[in-house]
Amino acid sequence: MITEQQLRDKLRKISALFEGATTPGERNAAAAAIDRVKTALAGMLRTEQPIEMQFSLSDNWQRRLFSALTAAVHHGDGAGPAVVCGQDALA
Repeated sequence: MITEQQLRDKLRKISALFEGATTPGERNAAAAAIDRVKTALAGMLRTEQPIEMQFSLSDNWQRRLFSALTAAVHHGDGAGPAVVCGQDALA
């Protein structure tokens, strides 16, 4: 299976071919290939599942530290990692 990085590398190479094309046929073929790779990349990103992790924090200090670290990573813009607290975590 092809990875996201491989698709991005392929897109970069095809874009270079498009820029260096000397005939309309080369340019059209490169443009069609760019569209196919972009479609494949969009499909891959749409179906990629988030990674879910579970942490067991045994004492209050660990919970507070975890809460502070995750708050520092997630700035509230919706683009960072999501943290959902369970019953034994800080709410």
